[in-house]
Amino acid sequence: MNGYLYRSGNQIESTHNLRLSFTIDRAFRPIAAADYQPTFDGKKFNVSIIAFAHGSEFVMIHAEMHTDGSGGLDYSKFVKTELNKVPFTSREQCAEIDAQTINEEHDLKLLSDGGFSSTPAIWLKQYYATSSDGTSEVVVSFGHRLRSCSDKDLTAAAKSSFDRRARMSIIVSKRKIRTKD
Repeated sequence: MNGYLYRSGNQIESTHNLRLSFTIDRAFRPIAAADYQPTFDGKKFNVSIIAFAHGSEFVMIHAEMHTDGSGGLDYSKFVKTELNKVPFTSREQCAEIDAQTINEEHDLKLLSDGGFSSTPAIWLKQYYATSSDGTSEVVVSFGHRLRSCSDKDLTAAAKSSFDRRARMSIIVSKRKIRTKD
């Protein structure tokens, strides 16, 4: 379909016009990859996704574009941050997950089919990078399985620890466009 991500071991490169490369900690093993065309807010997308897991954590990378090539992708409302000095915006959330949710949500189903259990809850930190013309995006998700989203299980110290783990597990850099020989 679109193949916007290339993987060799734990190295990933986006191949659409937002050129980024990622190195995922070797403790994480690749568990899933897919290309699909979901619709969000009435717009159809081409999406490539690659997922890795280690224990109670996962890393998922999406490379996306509107199917019609239009722009308008913008995540400036999220918190500005960096991963290895590459600018991103980010958000975090926690969700309690059941079997029905897994079967209805493509990414959770992909993780489940790859052997990662998202139940009973997932804390998720997502990093968004968008091309300057708004036509391409990369979303990097770091998830950690929890017992619940309660304050008891998701303390400020736990969030800080998860964020540190994400930053240690995912190395990102901008890359130059290669020419074909």
